Amino acid sequence: MDYNNSTAALVPIPWDALSEEALTGVIEAHLVSELSDQSVEGFNLAEQAERIKQDLRAGAWVLIYDTESDSCRLLGKAEAQAYEKQGIL
Repeated sequence: MDYNNSTAALVPIPWDALSEEALTGVIEAHLVSELSDQSVEGFNLAEQAERIKQDLRAGAWVLIYDTESDSCRLLGKAEAQAYEKQGIL
């Protein structure tokens, strides 16, 4: 998505603004989408989701609402900072 030529935006959401169930759902959806090209042998979704939650609390991830897709998703801190510099986030 080219956010520079769009009215779409990314809106940061505090991770603790979501219920535990909603946060887990966003994280698990992120993990599943990342797995589409990788092997799932030995992959434990619950363990990986907990790792992401810890990283999110530590600031390594940013939870955002994407107005274009009308959904929440995760961005790595560096990606979020790049969007922020562009005025998109």
